[in-house]
Amino acid sequence: MKSMQPFSHSFATPIGRKSKFVGLVALGLTIGAALPLTAFAATDASAQATVSFSPANIQATQTSTLTITINNVTGNVNGLSISDDLSAGGASMVVASSPSATNTCGGSFTPAASDTSLSLAGGSVANNGTCSISVLVTDSVAETVNNTASVAGTNFTAGFTSTAATLTVTALPVRLQSFDVN
Repeated sequence: MKSMQPFSHSFATPIGRKSKFVGLVALGLTIGAALPLTAFAATDASAQATVSFSPANIQATQTSTLTITINNVTGNVNGLSISDDLSAGGASMVVASSPSATNTCGGSFTPAASDTSLSLAGGSVANNGTCSISVLVTDSVAETVNNTASVAGTNFTAGFTSTAATLTVTALPVRLQSFDVN
């Protein structure tokens, strides 16, 4: 029996990225002759999107910063789009009266006071890079809001949804006063 030796070969995938194929070849045999090999392109590690609130607990009518961050490992991405339905599931969350929006993804991101959704269009993020958008949000109702965002762009095999973040909104404290009428 012939001994087996590991080998590694780089090849271009249909979308131009290099992947590695690792296999075993019997010594003295030609590849594809006595030992047929099938190459499988490595699946791109998908980018990650995270949503966060800071602070994660507020009283009704207070504000929290909602941040959506994209961590990209799939090559340069153009045409980045992010959408977030703030009122999903019947939530009362809206963009605050003073949005204080930030954007490191480029493209167009212009949330306005009382908007019930967010969208970024035409953004980009470099390979192995990150970018984020953030905005102040508020909620007038005591509730727990579970929020996710949808992300799409070139080099992503398909659109995907971010991890979920939770904003807990508690009712405003009731102030009771008593008066002595003596």
